[in-house]
Amino acid sequence: MKLKAFYRRHSKKILAVLLLATIAEIALSFAFDKTPEKLVESLPWLLGLAGLTEALFILGLVIMAYSVGHDLGWNPIKWHGHLKSIVHKVSLDKLFWVGFWVNTTGALGTGIVWLIAILYGLPISSWGSLWLPLADIALTVSLRSAVFELKREKAL
Repeated sequence: MKLKAFYRRHSKKILAVLLLATIAEIALSFAFDKTPEKLVESLPWLLGLAGLTEALFILGLVIMAYSVGHDLGWNPIKWHGHLKSIVHKVSLDKLFWVGFWVNTTGALGTGIVWLIAILYGLPISSWGSLWLPLADIALTVSLRSAVFELKREKAL
């Protein structure tokens, strides 16, 4: 329990340190290694795939938002008060689930693209930055499983 409280108080600082360490690690690996030719050669497909997966992510969000309608209102800070009334509605809405799966495909795809890019294009000395796409994939899976848990609870 103490670890959880520590993390809640310092989560932004921990994330900032991890990001700075990753940036420093990549910068140092480029300083001591020549710029990896593989990374430069793979930029077109890397940026193309990343753009495609991000487009799927955003398209899925748009579809889900459209299926919910304006029930949430325009102020994101007040959404938590409306969520209980909407959970039952979206659990039965097929359009919402189409958007959900398109969004999930985009979210997982982005993490996988960056994971492959780091493994393929960066020197081994910068592989410590793999935590970022792995954390993205883990967060995507955990958030989507929470949605399924809510759906299962509402279905009972």
